[in-house]
Amino acid sequence: MSRQDEADELVRLYNGLRKQRDELAKTWQFARWYLLPNRVDDLRFRPSDFVGRVRNGAARMACARLAGAHMSHIVTSHEPWFKWIARPGDVAEEDVEEANAWYGKCSDIALMELTRSNFYSEIYECFLDRVGMGTGSLYCGPGRSVRLLFKAISPEQV
Repeated sequence: MSRQDEADELVRLYNGLRKQRDELAKTWQFARWYLLPNRVDDLRFRPSDFVGRVRNGAARMACARLAGAHMSHIVTSHEPWFKWIARPGDVAEEDVEEANAWYGKCSDIALMELTRSNFYSEIYECFLDRVGMGTGSLYCGPGRSVRLLFKAISPEQV
């Protein structure tokens, strides 16, 4: 198979996957309107498209509570929630203690950078998508005023 054939195949695959995603866009928009109304940011979407659908606060509250539980139990901002350590075989036996001290400092720096960034507000938005929409994506890139910049990406944007 030539490089051109491979490229054409990748383009066909991309277009097919994009078509599948686009077919779900209306469903995701409705779910977002129903479950996460504060996050509806598509001005082309009109809730009147779903006239007659029941909308109460139970689903919204359940999403917020579960996303909050994720925040409390997975990525707590008030205490370290991960720590890097040397695995057996990574370093010589006599260097494990020194390596773990270095990994510990790296863990502390990483946690500090996450705290300085917008990680905790964006991961909450990602968790809302995860519990309400079934999937969540989080972008991480360089920031201007901080080293790390995070952005929760909704399923219909991926």
